[in-house]
Amino acid sequence: MTGLKIEDKWKWAAMDINGSWIAYLDIPIIVGSNNYWSPRDRSKNFADVSLRAFDIPHAEDWQDSLHEIKDGKLIKYVDIPADGERVIVGENALRRISAGVLSKNGNLLCYFKGMSKWTSHGALSEWLTWRRPTPKELEE
Repeated sequence: MTGLKIEDKWKWAAMDINGSWIAYLDIPIIVGSNNYWSPRDRSKNFADVSLRAFDIPHAEDWQDSLHEIKDGKLIKYVDIPADGERVIVGENALRRISAGVLSKNGNLLCYFKGMSKWTSHGALSEWLTWRRPTPKELEE
């Protein structure tokens, strides 16, 4: 019996708006209004492989379908703000400093009430909802 495995060179996968899953060598980007993912550097090897033969579930939102391929498995990619990066958290748009990690529950860990890694003495708070600030919010 022969087993099928995705070659180790393929590191990323994402679903286009039409439901097709494609594997990529490097992390892809969304191409403008064309509604598809594309390699960042199109001059590199563009022999991306279609994953249509595999039973991959249809993503709710194709723009949120980016996965990393690790050991032949698709792992959902989460863009986590770096340690010290400013974020807006919660429904009341509170300003916090990211600790750069997620809790075991998948919530973003932030330093407590405007503190940083230098002043918090380990005090962290978890936030289910968060976003990066707009340019205007960064100026304030």
